[in-house]
Amino acid sequence: MILPLDKGARDSQLFQFSTKPLRAYIAPNHILLKIDELFDFSYVVDLVQPYYCLDNGRAAIHPEVLLRALLIGCIYNLTSFRQLCLRIQENLAYRWFLFMRLEDEVFDHSTISYFISRIGEDTFRAVLKHFNQRLYQLGLVSDQVYSDSTLLKAHVDESHLSVTGLTIEEFVKTAIKENDVYLEPIEIKGDGEDKISRVKIKSYQDSKGQLPLSPVDSDARWQAKSKKERAHLCYKDNLLVDDEGFILAEEVTFSTCSDPQMAEKLIETLPAHPTSLAADKGYTAGAFRAFLEDNGIKYFIPLPQEPKSEVIPNSQFKLQGEMLICPQGKTLKFVGMRQKNQSVQFRYRSSTKDCGNCPLKNECIKGKTGYRTVGISLYKEQIEKAKLINQTAAFKQAMRRRKTVIEGVIAHLKNLGLKIRLWGLEKVNIQGILSAFAHNVLKAVKKMKRWAKTQAAVCAHTFFLNYSSQILRTYSVFKEPIQPILPKIH
Repeated sequence: MILPLDKGARDSQLFQFSTKPLRAYIAPNHILLKIDELFDFSYVVDLVQPYYCLDNGRAAIHPEVLLRALLIGCIYNLTSFRQLCLRIQENLAYRWFLFMRLEDEVFDHSTISYFISRIGEDTFRAVLKHFNQRLYQLGLVSDQVYSDSTLLKAHVDESHLSVTGLTIEEFVKTAIKENDVYLEPIEIKGDGEDKISRVKIKSYQDSKGQLPLSPVDSDARWQAKSKKERAHLCYKDNLLVDDEGFILAEEVTFSTCSDPQMAEKLIETLPAHPTSLAADKGYTAGAFRAFLEDNGIKYFIPLPQEPKSEVIPNSQFKLQGEMLICPQGKTLKFVGMRQKNQSVQFRYRSSTKDCGNCPLKNECIKGKTGYRTVGISLYKEQIEKAKLINQTAAFKQAMRRRKTVIEGVIAHLKNLGLKIRLWGLEKVNIQGILSAFAHNVLKAVKKMKRWAKTQAAVCAHTFFLNYSSQILRTYSVFKEPIQPILPKIH
């Protein structure tokens, strides 16, 4: 059973013959004091209640205390739970923030680990969602959003991993595919040639057995940030950030997951669809543009550059109804469709008879085929619209703003300790949620502080304008301008 939290105990006198409470020894502008003043995290009790026994066992550490401890760990980049508990033991501000008196014993580091495993990823995501709902209600969130992702290196040793000793043909015959992972059972024999003591399973990311996965963290996948960099076992943190820098939605996935598909999923989790979205070239898929268009979201996404080639580009072939016309006016025949990930193309092919005497044959056809095959995207309409949008001043402004906002958010998350220290997709997701939660809390503190200063200046201006006739009424407004401006987030 979750006992009520004694929030007044921390304000009692620090020593027997002293009248000063614990808070008197903490700097008045300490960030934890501001967070405690503005935000109320007691709602976590209702979210975790189903995971606690009502009438059995000893009294548990209060979940709000543990949530606040995890928040401290993120804010001050304390990735080790042991180190976090040691810091709480010696830091007065941490103790006060956790409603602990000087003589209270700090809980064991294993309590935090068990708390994370007990309530799980969905509950932590509900904590972040509840906090973001209050941001929406206070009008702190913008309806202009930016989408991006970043790779997070897994906490595993890559040096001992090796490819299978089988040939590709042998591996294909022996490997078992489960959940997009290829498993190779290896028989390890004991004494005697026919006696099998155990079977060892090795997992691989690809069907050739050349991308071995870690036995410690089999959810990590091989991925490189660019073609010039070496691949590592990673996760991918997908983010949806508003124009004010608040993280509206976040999810850690396998590093091989598609960016546009994850962006669609994150947008659907929002209480209301944004008015506009800006992203980089990783989100250029036509299907994603069609999704945004269907939901009334204006998009600012660069188009991929056409590959440099000596042949005539596909863009010079014109689609007329169900026929494709080449630059010389010849008709190409429809031969089928091809789909890869979110890319869908209609395939057209010319005839060798039309191409045989064509004056552009050497410029259009390379090789010995004697005909030209052209792929036209299913989302050609969205691509043509994007070409017009990308020539506007609004597109250039959105690209500059996107780079400033979301790249700054990713950098701040890494400063908050978003470095993978746990194993498994679920626990890594919890770590990403906590970092996003800490980021939004700190962002809200700064945002509301600037808001308070602006409103105080407005109140002061009004006070002096109406001094002669409304001094008494204006004085009461000017004296306490923060109360209606900074409501505590529950």
